[in-house]
Amino acid sequence: MLACSSTISANHSPYLKTSKQLKEYHDGIMSSLSKLVLAAKVATGVWPPPDAVHGMRYQAGQVLLAVRHFVAVAQSLGISI
Repeated sequence: MLACSSTISANHSPYLKTSKQLKEYHDGIMSSLSKLVLAAKVATGVWPPPDAVHGMRYQAGQVLLAVRHFVAVAQSLGISI
């Protein structure tokens, strides 16, 4: 999705430079993906906490929410995804 919309890097994307809202959702995607990776690492540890699966599901939901917002704003700007 990011590759198709030319928004992989915030430094090189003209869309992210011109649209503050799109950049915020891009940053939200990157942040929630990082948190999901960390939650997955915790869940696969030797002694995972009892709520590890819940934490992963929550973070996956946050990624989905950020992606939906990003797509909606990108489509309103006429960016092809």
